[in-house]
Amino acid sequence: MAITLNGDTSSGLVMTSDTSGEIKLQSAGADIVTVDSSGITMASGKTIPAASLTGALPAIDGSALTGISSGAFNVHLLLSGSTFTPKSTSTKMYVQVYGAQGGVSATYAGGVGGSGFSEKYYSGSLAASYSYSVGAGGALGATGGTTTFDTISITSSAGVTSTTASSGGVGSGGDFNATGGSGGTGLNSGGTARNGGMGGDATRAGNGGDGAAGSASIAGGGGGTGGNNASLGTGGAAATSADASALDLATILDIPGYTESFTAGGGAGANQGGSGAPGRITTSELFLLTYAGRINSGNNGGRTGKDAFIIVVEW
Repeated sequence: MAITLNGDTSSGLVMTSDTSGEIKLQSAGADIVTVDSSGITMASGKTIPAASLTGALPAIDGSALTGISSGAFNVHLLLSGSTFTPKSTSTKMYVQVYGAQGGVSATYAGGVGGSGFSEKYYSGSLAASYSYSVGAGGALGATGGTTTFDTISITSSAGVTSTTASSGGVGSGGDFNATGGSGGTGLNSGGTARNGGMGGDATRAGNGGDGAAGSASIAGGGGGTGGNNASLGTGGAAATSADASALDLATILDIPGYTESFTAGGGAGANQGGSGAPGRITTSELFLLTYAGRINSGNNGGRTGKDAFIIVVEW
């Protein structure tokens, strides 16, 4: 036997029995919820108000739930080592790699190029481990080390020993790759000496902007992000969005409203070239990390290059 309980707007509570084996709760003849041998089912378009869900809930099977992020993220900052081993429960992994940068030895020098960048997404069956190497920044006037993770490889920008600037590091082997901006040419002639600006680092916004050349009036500004070049002593602007070819992190990470920001190049001093925009993580949702080791100092000669770093997110 089964019963239909209908809160009728004319006759009040109406009880109707049949042989369907169900108990139905209705309002004005429209089904609200059905109870049968398989459990409780809400009628199409009917929900339980959020305000009614108070107190402790019983254990539930969440396999059919939708609109919920895939789980806790494990975020790793790799500054050294050679092998990364994912957790046995992880089925997805996202990697960002920022390459090393060359050093500067000359006093009034050209700007050193910015660091290269690559990112890659893994899903399904992850490998038991992944090999990687973190390139060291270049010594004075020397090129830094190459940085790798699995198929990704990023060369360092070359060192600078004169007014001749160097090109940026080059990312390759990822789902998205970008090249650091070139440094600006230095000036040391006729009693006037100005440093060139440093190239901006490559990021998810694309290639780094180029540093400006030193001029008779001022040193060169540092390159920005997203290909925004410096102009005279003014640093290149910050990119306003990721490159169209970069991975769609809002979808991959299943974070609605995911946002991220990028940095601008530094302005020049009278003689000191501006710093290139650093490649670093600045997001509102996931990484919540700005790696301070990536912040550039301006180009005043006699400085070592930045070390590389790798971010791995697994879940």
